Amino acid sequence: MRVSLLMRTFLAAAIVVAGSSIAFAQQDIVSYGGAAVDLTAFDDLYDGSLGSMACVAVDNSAGTVVDITGVTVDMEMSHTWIGDLTIKLQSPATTVTTLMSRTGFAEAADDGMGCCGDSSDLDGVVINFANGNPFDAETMGGTILGTEFVCTTDGECDFFPNPDLGPGTDLADFNTESAVGIWNFCVGDSAGGDNGFLNDVTLTIDGNIPVELVAFSAQTNGTAVSLNWETASETNNAGFEVQMQNGEDWDVLSFVEGNGTTTEAQTYSYNAGDMAVGTHAFRLKQIDFDGAFEYSDEVEATIETPGSHLISSAYPNPFNPQSQFTLAVAQEQQVTAELFNTLGQRVAVLFQGTVEANQAQQLTIDGAGLASGMYVVRVNGERFADAFSVTLLK
Repeated sequence: MRVSLLMRTFLAAAIVVAGSSIAFAQQDIVSYGGAAVDLTAFDDLYDGSLGSMACVAVDNSAGTVVDITGVTVDMEMSHTWIGDLTIKLQSPATTVTTLMSRTGFAEAADDGMGCCGDSSDLDGVVINFANGNPFDAETMGGTILGTEFVCTTDGECDFFPNPDLGPGTDLADFNTESAVGIWNFCVGDSAGGDNGFLNDVTLTIDGNIPVELVAFSAQTNGTAVSLNWETASETNNAGFEVQMQNGEDWDVLSFVEGNGTTTEAQTYSYNAGDMAVGTHAFRLKQIDFDGAFEYSDEVEATIETPGSHLISSAYPNPFNPQSQFTLAVAQEQQVTAELFNTLGQRVAVLFQGTVEANQAQQLTIDGAGLASGMYVVRVNGERFADAFSVTLLK
């Protein structure tokens, strides 16, 4: 007789993915926001060190980016002469990059002695420093007369670091570092007779935030698969899409809500029931509140064949022109499936070959060329024999 899918229960060992991390995109935007710094007090003091510069602390202690992928800087400053200025940025990891050094000169080693390039003034609007743009902070404005201002053409200054020349002017120097902590933005002046104010600095820091996935397991119980996972910390975690592989595609089984931002361990579970016999692969798609997402590693679980074999009901039944049923065996063996009429005459061979253990085999009953009536499907393996009836209605 046929064995029901629910007759016996099997408990398989859990398959665990441990110590992995799902990263998703995040952005920290943080400003100095303090009182304007009088740069006159630092006139003609620059010797190449941060200690000789006017520095402001940009506090990103409450930030979330722990794997920097890009930094841009917006600076608001007024100054009567930019040709002797050097501007540097220091990360919480103490990496220092030079954003601008003696504008108007070609880039060279920053020895703290340079003077005196572009005679233009800054008029207090925003200067933007960013990688991958066409203009260079060292040379832009070099032809502007001293009576003109750098920042009056479009209301916004556009100085851009050149990542390949001079004293390390690449904002990518910060990549892979943590953005969390204190950044220092510093302005140095290497010639006398200047005055001005550093009004504000804003850092826009792009990067990745991990949802630290410390365990992901799949455990079978009969025809169900229990998926369990644990996170050590989360940031902006909207939740997890539970997915199961279906050929080349992945089907979405459910969505499990996350816990937003937390440093406490969290546990999650999902139960996938009524699974077919065979090996199934699962993964998690972690999604943040902005829609960014990453995938976990995959885990597999095998639904074993209860008893010696399993034959599902044929569907549809009655049928026209075709019906299908599924065959699975507990141990690999040769199997023959045949179709007989009520006179005991074989009218078709449905399958003949090897069926692997716990790998469902779908078989088709084709009624083309057959008369309406009842038929018997006989399935014979090396370790079992089974039969069931179907009806063809034309």
